[in-house]
Amino acid sequence: MMDFTADTLTKRGNIKGVGSVLRAMPFASRILTIGNEKFQVVDATDRDNPVTKAVIDLARNVHSFDVLDGTYALQFAGSWIEGDTELVVTRIDDPNTASPVARIHVGAPNAKYLRNGNIAYVASSDGESQTTKIQVVDFSTPTAPRLRGSLTLPRYTYVSPHYWDYWGYGNEIALVNGTTIVFHRNGESRYVCDGGGRSNCRYDQDPHELTIVDASDPDKPELASTVQLRAQWAWGLKARGTYAYLTHYDYMQGIGTRYFLNRIDLSNPRVPVVRTAVNIPGQFLEASADGRYIYTMQSDYSNGQNT
Repeated sequence: MMDFTADTLTKRGNIKGVGSVLRAMPFASRILTIGNEKFQVVDATDRDNPVTKAVIDLARNVHSFDVLDGTYALQFAGSWIEGDTELVVTRIDDPNTASPVARIHVGAPNAKYLRNGNIAYVASSDGESQTTKIQVVDFSTPTAPRLRGSLTLPRYTYVSPHYWDYWGYGNEIALVNGTTIVFHRNGESRYVCDGGGRSNCRYDQDPHELTIVDASDPDKPELASTVQLRAQWAWGLKARGTYAYLTHYDYMQGIGTRYFLNRIDLSNPRVPVVRTAVNIPGQFLEASADGRYIYTMQSDYSNGQNT
């Protein structure tokens, strides 16, 4: 909001939480705002600190949809860019209702949601403060969800609700064996020059890092361990059983690029076991439930097309 005269503009308070704003209308000391997500009534008596008095959903911006049990549905919704996000419970037969059975605000910027039964894990990454956080939410009573424990990771790892962010360049998350959360932090690369022109420059890269969180106690998730992987490129973090899987490739002089499968056994998340990397044809996609078979995908450019 702004105060104005013929010659000046003075910035006052901000009104948030409607998505993309379509219209704002003053009514006495109130302001009615309508956006693509919500209609709300704001008390602007104190224009430096406007207070939202009432809100009704017009259309929730739903990022994830889950069936909580045979009666309820669980939605992760809101603005992940602003961090104005919430977990919303509706009846399974009325997911579009403007009056959900329950909702709980988690305030998670750039977030992704994972779930194990009645427990949800919301991973978020705040670019301004450079922090990555896990928040545990309990839906044992769907009509009365409650916040449980939380943990801030020791290093910032970008998390996104969309698969296309950083495709092929790390920054991923997976849930292993129900209560072990794995973050893949991309190894940052750079050219280092020692002086004397380009001939003295070399390519340098930090190792890829897996940060492993033990969330078996929902009230006290803990940093369990970290694993570092030396590779030029690594991506495609997946979970199957007690294992985390990740593809990496290395360039071999005279041979070209070769893909390898990394398998990390997280039966004990505090003592991860990194199995020997195996050369595979292309990128890992999925593993069978018993881990005996894997499925890969490899691009073929021989006919001038990517197939």
